[in-house]
Amino acid sequence: MKVFVLLGAPGAGKGTQASLVANRLGAAHISTGALLREEIKSGSSLGLKVRSIVESGSLVDDTTLFECFAGSLVRAKEAGRKILLLDGVPRNLSQVRILDEVLLKMNLKVDAAIDFEVSKDVLIARLSNRWTCQKCSAVASGNAEGLAPSSCNSCGATDSYARRIDDEPASVAKRLGVYEKETAPISGCYHEMGLLFRLNAHQDPELVYLDVGAVITKKLK
Repeated sequence: MKVFVLLGAPGAGKGTQASLVANRLGAAHISTGALLREEIKSGSSLGLKVRSIVESGSLVDDTTLFECFAGSLVRAKEAGRKILLLDGVPRNLSQVRILDEVLLKMNLKVDAAIDFEVSKDVLIARLSNRWTCQKCSAVASGNAEGLAPSSCNSCGATDSYARRIDDEPASVAKRLGVYEKETAPISGCYHEMGLLFRLNAHQDPELVYLDVGAVITKKLK
């Protein structure tokens, strides 16, 4: 199984591309954001801890994150998938080391890191108009007036979209600040390893997908 780390600020399009690759190429997609939201919904003690961190706009600590992450990684390998996309981990330089250690125990390694590059202005605009379905967790963009879609394209639910707390303007500013300080340096780390591929994520999603597919195809050979 080839492992691809998806990098980029919140709103860069990592989730969109991961969904396209998963649907079209049969890749396993581990989104730590989705994992954490599921944990929150469970109402467990871990979920309550995660909820307080997420709602503050901060990043979840390493121990909590990898506690949620480990089980999904095992299931992806047991399912026999050829491609594994990691979205949301690693989020800081210390997690790069932790991830390597976790993968090594399963005879895996990071094969490539794909960095989705988008300007800050575009990121803020995207996040400010991003809506999440409360039924199936699908994410969609609102209309030109900033209003949510009337129905979900994924599950068909009506009036089900709401803005996540961490997509509110105050949290967006904090998230981008945390990203620039803690997560952005990861690109440099993977560049030094010779594993980094930088992509222009300003493009139409289908064009970005072609670039992502080219990286994956290269590594699968």
